Amino acid sequence: MEEERFFARAADVVAHDSEVVWQVTERGWLFIVRDVDHAGHGIVAAAVSDIEAATSALRDRGIATGPIERDGDAGRKAVVLDPDGNSIAIIEVATSA
Repeated sequence: MEEERFFARAADVVAHDSEVVWQVTERGWLFIVRDVDHAGHGIVAAAVSDIEAATSALRDRGIATGPIERDGDAGRKAVVLDPDGNSIAIIEVATSA
């Protein structure tokens, strides 16, 4: 399953063969439903604290990312396209100290 490679682990919950869930933070979950009639139209954004580390880890698992680019005044973004064309944006927002 391609999602397992993205997360580097199996899903935390498998509802059935087309619905899986990963716990991504203490209180945050990502629910993925396989829907072949709508493949290629999904958009997800995941915020990370270190975009270089996140994109490097994805590349180490064989997942290509787009370049890291500025996004607005305080953010940077890299985009991953899955085999169906769904877009996964990896974003980092600068925090003010």
